Amino acid sequence: MREASGLASLAEMAMALRTYIGALNRDYAREDLCERLISVVQTDIFLPVEDYTSLFLSDKLLGLLGSRGATHLYYHDPILEKRGKHEIKTIDPVSFQGLAHKELLVSDENNDFAFMVEFDSFETILMYKGESLEEFIKAVNVEAKICRESTYVNWYLDDLEINN
Repeated sequence: MREASGLASLAEMAMALRTYIGALNRDYAREDLCERLISVVQTDIFLPVEDYTSLFLSDKLLGLLGSRGATHLYYHDPILEKRGKHEIKTIDPVSFQGLAHKELLVSDENNDFAFMVEFDSFETILMYKGESLEEFIKAVNVEAKICRESTYVNWYLDDLEINN
């Protein structure tokens, strides 16, 4: 969708999506980017659903959780205070989506990986203890913003050079 709409970066995509759902106040909203994104929505192209990990990404994340020998995942739904344990190889992406009402925090049993969806957004935040993050992102075949200790949660504002 980013390429089809002509959005130049992940930061522009983040701004367009957040503007679309009204998650930004008018000082930061970018209607121009939102309009470009909406212009490519058709009957067979959909915008992601906020507060959920995409079904298209869920399968990759489940594979990732088991890639270092883990056999179980642990999940927590912070809204309904629901938590549990599930065998990785027996859960499919649709069942995975049903583990929580919306927000979901997941880790593998070894705590090598954890991921969650940022509230009022479309990004899945992945935390990884390994060293070769760039190689991992390439292997999973996803677009990603690599964050460091100095990266703020509103990274897209800095990337677009918007000043407060």
